[in-house]
Amino acid sequence: MNRPVNDHGFFLIVFTSIVAVMATATHTAAEPIALSATLTLDELIGLSDDELAKVDIAALNLACADGLPGSQHIDRKALLAKLDVWAGYVAYETQRNRHRFEQHPDEYNNSWGEFAMFRMAMTLQ
Repeated sequence: MNRPVNDHGFFLIVFTSIVAVMATATHTAAEPIALSATLTLDELIGLSDDELAKVDIAALNLACADGLPGSQHIDRKALLAKLDVWAGYVAYETQRNRHRFEQHPDEYNNSWGEFAMFRMAMTLQ
């Protein structure tokens, strides 16, 4: 039976993963490695740089948690699915509110990145 993951730890994984996704959103994504949700840290260490670049960043973070206290209770597939839902919702809300940035970019220091981070924080609260 899986116990729920500590919300703070999960939020940190979600936050860093969404930031990474948003930072690379303009780049073409490589085909993700199949079953990246089940890769172990040992398997990740053995990957080439090209293969590692194809691993989902959230799956990479979760694999790095292997062996840490409480990690045996993590349901990676469920967490990755939840992250995908949240990331989609953040992307939707960011685009839906794009006009706010376009009308008043100075409120976000003329930075799309700052606006996107603000929208993410507002959406996930």
